[in-house]
Amino acid sequence: MNDTPEPDAAMTPPRRRLDPAILPILVGAGVLALALVFFFTRPPMPPPEDRFDAAGLSNRVAALEEAQRALPPRIAALESRPTGDTAGVNAGMSRLGERIAALESAATERQAAVDRRLAAAEAATGRIDRLTERQATIDAKLDSASQDQERRLSAAEGQIAQRLTAAEAQATQRVAALEQNLTTRLAAIEAREQRLAAAETRLNRVTAALAVESALDSGRPLGQALAPLGTNAPAALTRFNSEAPPTEANLRLSFEDAARAARAAMEPGTGQSVLESAASRLQGLVTIRRGDQVVMGDAAGAALERARRALEAGDLPATLGYLDTLPDPAKAAMQGWMDRARALVDARVALRGLTVGG
Repeated sequence: MNDTPEPDAAMTPPRRRLDPAILPILVGAGVLALALVFFFTRPPMPPPEDRFDAAGLSNRVAALEEAQRALPPRIAALESRPTGDTAGVNAGMSRLGERIAALESAATERQAAVDRRLAAAEAATGRIDRLTERQATIDAKLDSASQDQERRLSAAEGQIAQRLTAAEAQATQRVAALEQNLTTRLAAIEAREQRLAAAETRLNRVTAALAVESALDSGRPLGQALAPLGTNAPAALTRFNSEAPPTEANLRLSFEDAARAARAAMEPGTGQSVLESAASRLQGLVTIRRGDQVVMGDAAGAALERARRALEAGDLPATLGYLDTLPDPAKAAMQGWMDRARALVDARVALRGLTVGG
């Protein structure tokens, strides 16, 4: 048996139910509180320069609807709670009203800020649209300018190619003319160099010829005078490199001795008969000529006399010509003199060849 005393019905304070007039106020306050909680706890709005997010707004509306569906259970819970004294309820309602007012003011300010941000976002969206249209216009202008620039570049490239072709042709002609001019000038320079070289060679030969002539006239060896000519020196002169050449003065001085030897070779010798000896003496006494030719008489004497006169006149070739007509005995007697005279004549001929470049 249960000994616990049951509570006295008279001592239990009666439960007070809410005034039906207060119920709409509480419902509105709850909805407002939920709205304020949503606004204060939701993430911050994007910057004004960002575009308006329709998906985010849909999510927020869905959250509000969910909060609204949660209100009836909470209101029922409030209705089922025991009621206290009216003064405490009024004080709580006053505090709740003040809190709701503060929340309404904050919500109003937040809504104004949100409206301003939405307006700025819409303005930014319009500005972005205008910028997009302007960008499209600029792109069209750029495309047109690019096409015009390409056409101008193509035309300029064609003109430049034509001008380059003409310039290359003109340059080729000028180069050909310059090459022809240079070839002509080079040929002239080479010809002049050849003439200068020939003149220099001739000058060297003339200088050497003068030195050789001086040495030849003085009877000195010709080796030093012939040195500049090298291997081009004539053999008629190189034979006197170290040997003194004969001079015309020495030949004149030795001519009489050679002539006497030639005459002595023509005297009647021992062993001749009386008739031959008499004939030789008669030919020496009587001379018969036919022009310059001796028909009878002393032919050797006549040739020697003519050779002597030619030698006095300085004509060595003529002198040798006359001596070549001597009889063999007289010629043999004068062979030494004739060889020296012929060597001198050959040397003078070679010397004239040097002078004229032969």
